[in-house]
Amino acid sequence: MKKIVYITACLLCLAVLGMGCKNTLTPSEVDVKAALAETISDGKNVTTKFEENGVNLNVAEIKESVLSLNFTLPVDGETASKAITVGKLSASSDDNTPYVSTPLATTFKVINTVVHVTFDLTDVDSIEIAVNAEHLRALNGQKLDTDNDFYQGETPDDDLYMYFKINGDYPDKGCQRINRRTFSFTSNFAISTKGTSTDTLEIVVSAGVGDEDIKALLDGNIQVQSYARDSKKWTTISSTASTYDTDTRTYVRTFAAQAEGTLLRLYVEDVQKLVTSKTLFGFTAKYTNDGRKKAEVLSLSGGAKLYAALATDSTIMNKADQKNFGGGPNIQIIEYSASMYEYLIEELFITFDAGDFVAREYGVGPDVKYNGIDKDTFTNDNVMFSLTIDGKEYFFDFDEVYFYAKDAMHVVVNTSVYSKTFTTDPTLKIYAGPGLKTLPGTNSAKETVSAFSFGDPTADFGKETEGFYQVF
Repeated sequence: MKKIVYITACLLCLAVLGMGCKNTLTPSEVDVKAALAETISDGKNVTTKFEENGVNLNVAEIKESVLSLNFTLPVDGETASKAITVGKLSASSDDNTPYVSTPLATTFKVINTVVHVTFDLTDVDSIEIAVNAEHLRALNGQKLDTDNDFYQGETPDDDLYMYFKINGDYPDKGCQRINRRTFSFTSNFAISTKGTSTDTLEIVVSAGVGDEDIKALLDGNIQVQSYARDSKKWTTISSTASTYDTDTRTYVRTFAAQAEGTLLRLYVEDVQKLVTSKTLFGFTAKYTNDGRKKAEVLSLSGGAKLYAALATDSTIMNKADQKNFGGGPNIQIIEYSASMYEYLIEELFITFDAGDFVAREYGVGPDVKYNGIDKDTFTNDNVMFSLTIDGKEYFFDFDEVYFYAKDAMHVVVNTSVYSKTFTTDPTLKIYAGPGLKTLPGTNSAKETVSAFSFGDPTADFGKETEGFYQVF
């Protein structure tokens, strides 16, 4: 029986607990470095994300119609005219091809967070507003991240499109652009147990791909791999044949018959390559809009047998060939049998008010408001994570951290702990060392206050966490 329990972590209070020995995890071999490359010019935290925050179109004076685009941060006026286009719509060739958009003459005025665009809408039935994410920029250097993958300013992924009817309706033929289209898979392994010469993999693709023949795309990117228990390695199995039916969007691949009980997985080395060639509604479709994702295991055969093969008593392993970034749980406890458990830690979302936290737990400056955690100091040297299972504490490194707001961070972990014992729920602990710092702030008198360093010189003397303060 498979049982999954979810535990959600949030940073609420401090408690000093007893410590066990340190069991260090091997760092992930996968490069999950990603992007706050153009987040803010000074390299500090993202205190407010740059986003579209409302649109208003005033046509009271048709010859001087005004479009007001609101954003969450002050806009760099020099970038607006290059990034924003207003186009008059006319019919296209068919209903699956976007309307033809002919640019109108425009003038721009930027006031703080609002971009005002003026144009003549005489004899115009409908318009398209297009915002190029690569060109538009906030004054602090940020660009749009519409697909929320922490890569800013990607075109077309982060571009915006808006449509308005003015003096009539939309053209008879054509469609609005639909950006960030995706598709997904449903897969099934058919493993022979009666000595046939081949086994098969069947994949049903979602409607997002349209009627395009994607056989070559799947042939070139999807691997069927078998697991060798002795070497603990995955090996790609050569395909003998494959077909793709564009009507049912079903892909079938055959490969040499595997021995009964063979553990198989469906593996993609780079999901960024899973992109259709044919455009529909103005764009190709992708398997994912998340630019951080790389390798991914789409499905597994074997269930409990697979994890029994991977795991020994209290084994720790990083999922070095797979990383997922969706809004999933922080910790999953997966019960495969009464004697086999996996503790899967993929990501942690941590939020707390740095000023209130420091005042409450350290008794420093209750009137001080810090500007959040200094991103550059949030490293594995300065922050320690652990999972305690039945009295044994396992320490693990994180792969990457993303600051998406002043006091909010997304920590990517991708680690599993396998254990044959389970009597109590695991306990997640987070420790802050003296190298972790806040950004400077102000006090109630609006005076500048220096950055604050965490840690506790008296904590856990003689242990691995000596000098670290347990913050969760």
